[in-house]
Amino acid sequence: MGTGGSEIKRPGPFQLWRQIRLAWRLFWDGRVDPIVKLIPLLALAYLISPIDLIPDVFIPVGELDDIGIVLAALQIFIANAPEYVVQDHLREILGIPVNAPSEEDQVIEGDYSVDE
Repeated sequence: MGTGGSEIKRPGPFQLWRQIRLAWRLFWDGRVDPIVKLIPLLALAYLISPIDLIPDVFIPVGELDDIGIVLAALQIFIANAPEYVVQDHLREILGIPVNAPSEEDQVIEGDYSVDE
């Protein structure tokens, strides 16, 4: 599936809900390399594990490293997914038809002849 020509801007770090939705869709998409899918799984394992960079005893500082790891993992995961797959999912999230052609993609085919 193509992107329909123009690219849609990727969600930035301040668009958290869109970023989470995009990561969720990418995780379940078969076009994304399984190795890349390890990134969010490793972040989840870090959250569950008792090992912390900053102990959670120092609240709220201890929670900040957990949040930082998850946000960084989301960014890295999305950045390493294939661009065309990211664009397809962004179009769906934004309600833009995936196969909608842009003006650049419209081609008129025909035959021509030169009359002399």
